[in-house]
Amino acid sequence: MRLMLKPTQPYVGVQETQIYGGSSAISKQEVEGDTNGFVRITFRSPASVEGDVMIIKPGSFHSYHKASRTLEVAPWPTEWNDEGKRMFANLINGTVNAWVNGRETIAERSAAIVVLTVPNGALGAGRILRKLWIDEQTGILLKIQKLNAEGQTTSTTTMESITVNPTTPISPSEFQPQFQGATITPLFPEPQYRTMLEAQGKLPFTPLQPQYVPENFHLDGVWGFGEDRTHPYLHSVLLRYTDGVASFSLYERLVPPANQTPVERPPRQMFMRNQQNWRLMSPQGEVNVQYIGHLGWQQARALYESLR
Repeated sequence: MRLMLKPTQPYVGVQETQIYGGSSAISKQEVEGDTNGFVRITFRSPASVEGDVMIIKPGSFHSYHKASRTLEVAPWPTEWNDEGKRMFANLINGTVNAWVNGRETIAERSAAIVVLTVPNGALGAGRILRKLWIDEQTGILLKIQKLNAEGQTTSTTTMESITVNPTTPISPSEFQPQFQGATITPLFPEPQYRTMLEAQGKLPFTPLQPQYVPENFHLDGVWGFGEDRTHPYLHSVLLRYTDGVASFSLYERLVPPANQTPVERPPRQMFMRNQQNWRLMSPQGEVNVQYIGHLGWQQARALYESLR
């Protein structure tokens, strides 16, 4: 699994992602990866995301949306936010178990099937969190299957074809987020707060907090988008919850009164995750809540009801 973070050979390929559930969809992407763990994903289809690009590095994430010419940026300045380090920390401290469950050929390459599960003694012990198909020679991730707490598959991404160590070297510039004229939007702005107590009094408004979260999930990040309290309707609050492997997010924004019509940010588009938009009431007025994640239908419904 350590090789998966930094494969031993560069590669190019084509993969397909299928989303299941409320927003079922299929997309195809071109993929380029190097031995530093850098990955560039360019969407071929569907037409709504054609030309969109994701650049993923140890320590940062960039997502370019061609239609709106926006570049979403997520720096990871701490180990708390570094997904790779967090995954291995969870394996070491026993929060997540990993074991090899056979082998399979993906894109004409032999892959070990690594299963991540909830450990014994925890709620939902034995529940599968992820399945990873990892190339045995290079560590390249050839397939990933994500499951929710109800045991349902929420998405699969499968490499359909791959060339390892291509004859035309991959230019380092491919992993630089150079998109002319793009408007930069932070996905996780500074400052970041670990708890609501830490964030108290520092957010543009007090967000709704769910009374229900699925087993083993906990709040691990709070962000305020904008500190100008004279215009709270232009700003958002993000709450992110995780079980150590999977995560879901709640983006919240106060709905302006009828006599105020500021320009609102469009909802975030995350093709590889399910999303729902909810209108709810809070002591401060009506709130628009955008859920993004991979929870099952019953869990998402329970989450919604607990916010009401």
